[in-house]
Amino acid sequence: MKFLVTMLTVASAVAFAPKALPRASFNRAVTPRAVPVALVDVAAGAAAAAVLSSEPMDTSKLSTMANVPMMVSATKYETREGIYGEYTVEVKEQAVDDARSTFKSAKATKKGKNKYVAVLGVLLIGSFIIPMLQYFWYVRED
Repeated sequence: MKFLVTMLTVASAVAFAPKALPRASFNRAVTPRAVPVALVDVAAGAAAAAVLSSEPMDTSKLSTMANVPMMVSATKYETREGIYGEYTVEVKEQAVDDARSTFKSAKATKKGKNKYVAVLGVLLIGSFIIPMLQYFWYVRED
């Protein structure tokens, strides 16, 4: 009996113990064949690092500002005058606000009006008249 109680206590304590976090997964599956490939990758990286660190670096082939293509900006600037003097403003093409009219015509609006009147009527009846009828049915005298 003591053994059973002890085992139940240990089992319940283990149930509330924090679980181990999952290990990070890699792209390759760890199989017996993949292990030698991983060792070859590590060896190749170590060999490349040894070669690069043992010889002086040729800096003539490095990219300098002369080799980098310049981006030419076609930005327009405008000089304006304000309370505190003149200032320069970058003029951008307006892309956010669209001033075109997208409203329906008056005929299209009047044509669809009946549909919404019917929906409103059904909702009003459903929210006011039906609960009143239920109440009167509940309190009627038999």
